Amino acid sequence: MKKIILLGPQGVGKSTLANLLEGKQDSFVDKTVVPEYIGDVLDTPGEYMEHRIFFGRFQVLATEYPIIGVLIPCKFDNIYIPPNFMSMFPNKKHIGIITKTDIGDKHDIEKCRLLLNQAGIKECYEISIHDPESIQKLKNIIA
Repeated sequence: MKKIILLGPQGVGKSTLANLLEGKQDSFVDKTVVPEYIGDVLDTPGEYMEHRIFFGRFQVLATEYPIIGVLIPCKFDNIYIPPNFMSMFPNKKHIGIITKTDIGDKHDIEKCRLLLNQAGIKECYEISIHDPESIQKLKNIIA
């Protein structure tokens, strides 16, 4: 698997996904308060997306990762990603990861895709921790 850095709001499932991508089946994870290396995955705190003050820190961390995965939950309120945010990372592969798809519908997923597209992310994938096939598909894409 290639190295990937995960960015997303608190509670979106970044730590859970990082563990699943690395083959760990941990169902409980603590809140991430500092960037955490889990194998080839760098899990960042939700504040890195929620507070602009951390954007610069994220830019520095992202330099070592060929893939940036931006996660948003299928149902969300008050999530903001600046338009063309990914233009700060021109030489990286950007993927949008829509999580918790088991609790949303097609309208919710389209709303997520629109937000990710406005941020400059065209490649989007839908996952649920209750759907191992969706996790495996994402693993294959990252590989």
